[in-house]
Amino acid sequence: MKITLSVIKADVGSIAGHIRPSEKLKKTVEQYVREHGSQLLLDTYISSTGDDIAILMSHQQGVDNPKIHELAWKAFMAGTAVAKEQGLYGAGQDLLKDAFSGNVRGMGPASSEMEFDERPNEPFLFFAADKTDPGAYNLPLYLGFADPMFCPGLLLSPNIAKGYTFTIMDVAYTEGDRIIDLARPRNCTISHACSETMNASWSSRFTAGPPTKLQRRSPPHACITSPASTRARTIRSRSSVRRETFRPPARSCRPIASPTTSRARCVAAITVP
Repeated sequence: MKITLSVIKADVGSIAGHIRPSEKLKKTVEQYVREHGSQLLLDTYISSTGDDIAILMSHQQGVDNPKIHELAWKAFMAGTAVAKEQGLYGAGQDLLKDAFSGNVRGMGPASSEMEFDERPNEPFLFFAADKTDPGAYNLPLYLGFADPMFCPGLLLSPNIAKGYTFTIMDVAYTEGDRIIDLARPRNCTISHACSETMNASWSSRFTAGPPTKLQRRSPPHACITSPASTRARTIRSRSSVRRETFRPPARSCRPIASPTTSRARCVAAITVP
């Protein structure tokens, strides 16, 4: 069964500047959507982020359906009337037109929609942000789909372990669409860079003579599968050092023992120059 998710959001009034909409304003928008959308929608959820009210709707009307967009538009108009009555800041400021014309695009409210074939127990994520740039979504999306500390399926599921493809748009480039597709972890250069660093450290440390029995063990970077397993292996290596008077180069452990550093580098790697 094909399902459409529609999110339409607008700022139609808030308390004390750009803070948040009043409870009465939110309830008015929600009540309008539930009363007038009962024949159109499967479900709905009204939320607010900053001074923006977002209407999340699931339905089977398809993308850019005029009835769905008109429902949201009229709900915001009802909310605007309450905002003016309460004297809220910026009442109806995102509604740039006086009458609905078939689609909210170009009329002030922002919208995002997708249609897909629903699977059993289908999950989805809805991100909302205010007073920020689209780049605010980069870190949670990357961690959720490419970091095994947040997505254990990368280790447990053979299909998920193949990774995901990130479609990245350079929104600062205004002369056209500048988009790249980045496959993770296939195109991940972070572990490769760490591996090269540790290889160099390992080689420089043991060029003085033939390796001992302990030195012939695989270097720490040979079994990097996740930050968790890496830290465990590093700890075991250090305990071995105390017993057998052997210490790997300190810098070989730092790149992999600090998940925060690795994440920051990975996120930087996916930005478009």
